[in-house]
Amino acid sequence: MENSLNLLSILTLLGSVQGFFLALVLLNTKGGDINAQRILALLTFLFALDLGEDFLYQLGVFEWVPNLLHVLAPIDLLYGPLIFLYVLRLTSRSVDGVETKLYWHFLPALIGLLVLVPFFMMDGSQKLEFTETLRRGEAMGSGNSDERLVRMGFLLFVLGTIIQLGLYLFFSIRRLLRHTKIIRDEFSDIEKISLAWLRYLLIGLSCIYVLYLGDQFFPDLLGMNILGDLITV
Repeated sequence: MENSLNLLSILTLLGSVQGFFLALVLLNTKGGDINAQRILALLTFLFALDLGEDFLYQLGVFEWVPNLLHVLAPIDLLYGPLIFLYVLRLTSRSVDGVETKLYWHFLPALIGLLVLVPFFMMDGSQKLEFTETLRRGEAMGSGNSDERLVRMGFLLFVLGTIIQLGLYLFFSIRRLLRHTKIIRDEFSDIEKISLAWLRYLLIGLSCIYVLYLGDQFFPDLLGMNILGDLITV
């Protein structure tokens, strides 16, 4: 486990602090679609939490408190629904009740938490060993039933995250493209309603998704966590 304060860890900390600040600003911004800003604030807050956890990992904090390892993992299953809900909010003509119809989209996060329960029941030293082997893309040494259950749980969790986030990004992009076509057909001047910035945001998130996908298959590329570090940056 890394245990040093270097350029990457400093950037990670700054990114986390910036994320918390931006989330606070979004919550206190007046005007516009308040509910959309709250969704974006929550999304930003979760990103900041993830970065904060990564910063603590880089400093080796979890060597002292291993029971906190991966407690934020279910957050990965919240990104997709929040991104889609945000896009839906901005592209719907009638936004009343949009959120209440989509609460079931957050059910996978609860399922993901349950799938990881076998890991949470391991003792601290086992959690550290498993996390390190997982980070390097290696298999755990012994193969007793408990460890097989943990590996299966993490495999299901990762596969579920990859599939879910990919689908939500696809549906979000499709939704935005359809919205853009509608406003092009109905309005001659679309400069103020084109949501071009939202398109750039989805492109950026898609790039992060591609890096995340690569990191799951090549976690120890060239002997380093290159793709994981790129995601962090």
